[in-house]
Amino acid sequence: MAPRERSRTRNRDRACAHVALGQHGVLSLAQARAAGLSLRAIARRLESGRWERVHPGVYRIAGTPASWEQSLRAACLHAGKGAMVSHRAAAALWRLDGMEPGLVELITPRRIRRPGIVAHQTSLPRRRSTHIGAIPVTDAARTLLDLGAVVPLRSVEPALEDALRRGLTTLVLLRRRLRADGGRGHRGAGVLRELVDARDPDAAPAESVLEMRLGRLLANSALPPAIPQHEIRGERGSLIARVDFAFVEAMVAVEADGYRYHSGAVAWARDRSRDNVLTARGWRVYRVTRRDLAKRPERVVADLHRMLAPNSRH
Repeated sequence: MAPRERSRTRNRDRACAHVALGQHGVLSLAQARAAGLSLRAIARRLESGRWERVHPGVYRIAGTPASWEQSLRAACLHAGKGAMVSHRAAAALWRLDGMEPGLVELITPRRIRRPGIVAHQTSLPRRRSTHIGAIPVTDAARTLLDLGAVVPLRSVEPALEDALRRGLTTLVLLRRRLRADGGRGHRGAGVLRELVDARDPDAAPAESVLEMRLGRLLANSALPPAIPQHEIRGERGSLIARVDFAFVEAMVAVEADGYRYHSGAVAWARDRSRDNVLTARGWRVYRVTRRDLAKRPERVVADLHRMLAPNSRH
C-alpha cells in the first residue's frame, strides 16, 4: 500500500473510532461510509477481526468492553431514524426506582424482529424524546406512560414517585401528556392515570419505596389522615425534624425505617439522637421496617390505633 493510501486509511479508521467512542463503541454502516470507508474496506475489517458485527449494518470496534448501554445504542442504530429506548429499558436508563438494566426495549417507526430486542412499532415526535449521553430515549413523562403497558401498577408507582422527587417530570406535565397521548389504544395510560388521579397534588413525593408503601397502608386504614413529610419546628421556627408521616394532634410521628437510609453506626446514632429530641418535646416516634410492612401490616395499624387513642399516654 502506498504511503498516501496508508495515511488515508489511518485517517478513516481514526474517524470511525472517534464516532464509535461517542457511542459506547459501536457505529453504523452509514457512519462508516460517511467516514470514507467502502463496503469492501468494511468487509476487510470484519474479516480481520478488527470490527465485529452486532446487528446487520451495526459494528463494534474489537476490544471495546460490552455493556448494556452499548446494546441499547447498537439497537437504535439498527432500527434506524426515529428509534429510541423506551418502556422498561428507558425507565432503567433514567434509573427510576424498581427498574433494573438489562432489557433492550425500543420504540421504532419500522417493524423490527431481532433476537434480544423488544420493539414496539410506533412513531413518536422528536419532542417526546431526549438523549441520555449518546442514547436516544423517551422523556421521563412518556417513559412513565409507556411503563404501565408492560409492568403492573405496583411497579409503576415507585418509578413515578422517584421521577417526581428528582424533578424529572411534574404532575401537571403528566396530566397534560395523558390528555395528549393517553387516549384509547394506549394500554399504559390507565395505570398512570389511576396513580396520578389518586395522588394528592400538594403532597411531597415519597423519599423511598418503603415510605410510599407505608403511606398507602396508612391511607387505606381506618386511621385518621396522616400528614406526609411533616416539619416539626421549635419555638422560634427553627427546623427540628422532618418526619415521614405525622398525626399532629396526637403528636405521633411515623418513620419508614429503611436499611438504605438508616444503616450503619453513624445513621443509627443520628436517628436515636433525633428521636430523643422529639421525645423531649412530647412526640412519640413509631418506626416501621420493610419486614413490618411485608409480614405484619395489621400490627402496624393496630399499634398506631392504640397510640392515637385518647389517654394513650397514660
